[in-house]
Amino acid sequence: MKRTVIATTLILFISFVKLFSQETERYLEIRGRAELDMQPLNGAIATLYEGNTKINSVRTGSDGMFSFKLEMNKYYVVEVGKERYISKRLAFDTSLPGEETGIWVREFAMSVVKSCDGVDYAALSDPVDVIKYNAKRKDFESDNAHLSKMRSKLERIMIDNEQCLADKYDKLIKEADKAMANKQFDEAREKYAAASEVFPNEEYPKQKSSQIDQQVSKLENIENLYTKTVGEAEALLAQNKPDEALLKFKAASVLKPQENYPKQKAAEIEKTMSAAQANQQAAAAQEAKYNNAIARANAEMAAKNFEAAKQLYQQALQVKPGDQLAQAKIAEAERGTIAQQQQVVERNKQAETEKEYQQALSQADNLYKNKDFAAALEQYNKALALKPNEAYPKQRISQLNSALAADEARKQRELNAGYQNAMAAAEKASTSKDFQTAKGYYQQALQFKPDDAALRSKLAEMDRLMAQEAQNKQQQEEIKRQYLALVQKADQLYAAKNLEQAKEAYLEASNKKPDEQYPMQRIQEIDRQVLADKAKEQQKIQENYQNAVNTGNSMLTQKQYQLAKEAFQQALTFKPGDVFAQNKIKETDNLIKQEQTQLAALETKKAEYNGIIAGADRMFSSKNYTSAKTEYQRALTVLPDEQYPKQRIQEIDRLATLA
Repeated sequence: MKRTVIATTLILFISFVKLFSQETERYLEIRGRAELDMQPLNGAIATLYEGNTKINSVRTGSDGMFSFKLEMNKYYVVEVGKERYISKRLAFDTSLPGEETGIWVREFAMSVVKSCDGVDYAALSDPVDVIKYNAKRKDFESDNAHLSKMRSKLERIMIDNEQCLADKYDKLIKEADKAMANKQFDEAREKYAAASEVFPNEEYPKQKSSQIDQQVSKLENIENLYTKTVGEAEALLAQNKPDEALLKFKAASVLKPQENYPKQKAAEIEKTMSAAQANQQAAAAQEAKYNNAIARANAEMAAKNFEAAKQLYQQALQVKPGDQLAQAKIAEAERGTIAQQQQVVERNKQAETEKEYQQALSQADNLYKNKDFAAALEQYNKALALKPNEAYPKQRISQLNSALAADEARKQRELNAGYQNAMAAAEKASTSKDFQTAKGYYQQALQFKPDDAALRSKLAEMDRLMAQEAQNKQQQEEIKRQYLALVQKADQLYAAKNLEQAKEAYLEASNKKPDEQYPMQRIQEIDRQVLADKAKEQQKIQENYQNAVNTGNSMLTQKQYQLAKEAFQQALTFKPGDVFAQNKIKETDNLIKQEQTQLAALETKKAEYNGIIAGADRMFSSKNYTSAKTEYQRALTVLPDEQYPKQRIQEIDRLATLA
């Protein structure tokens, strides 16, 4: 067995660069590379100490590099190490003359030592080198005296360490070979693996481990694959990936149909997924119902419809009992209702006073216009009693006291003028379709001419037009009521995720009131949401399809062709008629046929081999070694990789030598 030993270098390669700076800036930057066997060491820990105090620590990447910036006039130690390796240290004394300025850069490589029990590494507790400032050369350089003192110690460690590792490797190989000869494969594999850790570049333990794996895999393939598949399924389940875990449990059940565990887990997952979907839908419906009630209540609050808002907030509270927002809003609506009621009482009181005042004033003005000065004077006094500070009644009262002495002829002229004015105002109001006002003016005119038949006809016409106007208004109110009912119905359907029915209701509402924007905005939102839902559904189908295809490809790689076929068939359930999955099924069927053919041929060879071995063993037992050797050689022509015939042939050759 040939082994190449690569000595671990203990020499530091250091280069120096000084960067001139402006003014008084000065520091030392060190750039190191951790190495093992002259190669960058990934995952090494570089730690910077100032005296005994840890300052910083970094982990190297694939290039093994690390760097630190050191202040002047301090003593630092850089330690480089890694688990299962012996750390090494390098010291930096940054003492500098006060007048010296500049920026220095130190680059170096530091190798680590792979540890081995029995080797004395005490010398490595000291720095392998000390870097100091040389005032004459104006740079930082190694302390040659310290380096010379350490060199022999480091070389002794290197020699002892290499010898220790070599002895450890040889011992592990011997133990592994013995365990393998006794068919103790687990122990042999562990020994070979330990030997590879000592000398990773050695091929012998790797080759032996490969031989062990080939022999063991023949016995453990199905069991290991079952265990692996169940483990992957449980891991996926722990990662909250039930869809993928379900496929894995079903695959495990196919591997070992007699096992109930994967079947039970698959049934549990399917049950849990179904329940979770139902819970999500119910929760979404409740949340939408709550949000709809809150939104409508907020709108009523904004419109100061406090009672309506309170009822809607109470509906939201029924959906989410104890909800602080709804409770706070209910209290706010109640306060608004109380304040609004108080305002209404005050306004009603003021309005009632104003109404009585205006009525008295209006009656007084009418009486004044009609020259009924005595009655007018009474009404102006009544108006003044209601609002004592008003100047107008006072003025009118003063005027009336003078007008009572006016001529009766003037009263008649004013009566005629009143009639003409009332008629003119009535005609103007009628032309403007203000039929109620027009009727009032016609009634005023009728007071001047109670027997005017044409005037009474006008009043009848106003009543007819007012009735028609009321009917039109009632029709508009009915359309508005139907519109609001349709919008409310559509909102409820939308909140319950019944998007198609909601869209129909919004369309019907839009037909009732085409000028309203809200129904069309909702319809556009529904169209966008339907498109988004379809996109999500397609994405989920694609993910399920891809997972099934990935499982199929994985099973093909592991030569589990039946499982691969089932996975590709599963992919077809997500994409019926998919050409790729169909081709994969055909490919898998061909591989299954090839495997069955190969297995049949192998069984035939095994039967032939076992027959030859049985005959050779009988000849060996009868000490007919020549014939036995011929038969063992013939067995190797049938199964060349079998070790038993080779061992028997070696034993026969050894017996022949002894003879």
